[in-house]
Amino acid sequence: MNLKKLHPFVALLVLISATATTGCLTVPQNELDELASIGANFLKGYLAQLSIPRQKGSNYEAWNIKLESFNLGAISIKQPKRCQFRICIKGAYLRARADWKAWKKIWFFTLRKSGSLRASGSNIDLCLTIELGTRNGRPYFSYVPKSCYANIGKFDAKVYNTSLKWIVNLIINLFEKRIRDKIEDRICPAVESAMTKNVAKLNQQLLANLHLRG
Repeated sequence: MNLKKLHPFVALLVLISATATTGCLTVPQNELDELASIGANFLKGYLAQLSIPRQKGSNYEAWNIKLESFNLGAISIKQPKRCQFRICIKGAYLRARADWKAWKKIWFFTLRKSGSLRASGSNIDLCLTIELGTRNGRPYFSYVPKSCYANIGKFDAKVYNTSLKWIVNLIINLFEKRIRDKIEDRICPAVESAMTKNVAKLNQQLLANLHLRG
């Protein structure tokens, strides 16, 4: 390519692209652990604000489904590929609430109830992959799209302070799995949204205090 024939600005861009260098970062294990902790705590605050759309079934309806808390378990970080690091949270747990109404035919009458429920999820696993590298000698951080995995191992929803509690909880069991699945399905999209929208902030937080070496 003859740069002399190009517009000066275009020629400059071509020259920069041709000479740009990329590489991976060498990060001490203790700083990798710190990086994983910072990232996990960032996600903890973001997931605690998660809300679920209204759910309807043949004999129930649930709305105002929101997480009240998301608490971290064990945090680990591994390097499965060059430049990439896999952060995993194992054994996390959450608490959620929802408003509901349900009805169930029992013998010759239909029981109708409504109220609020509390739910807890435990043995939650959450993993995602990030990339750490250098461009022209400057470190960068990025999230690897579609690398998120989430699973809620156990989920339990109960109502309290209501008459016929055992029957009502029997009804709740009918749509408990639906709520669990919806929360689980929303975790990774929330993670991807958080990582994408806050990449500049995360770059500053994750890279500012790390003694990175190319």
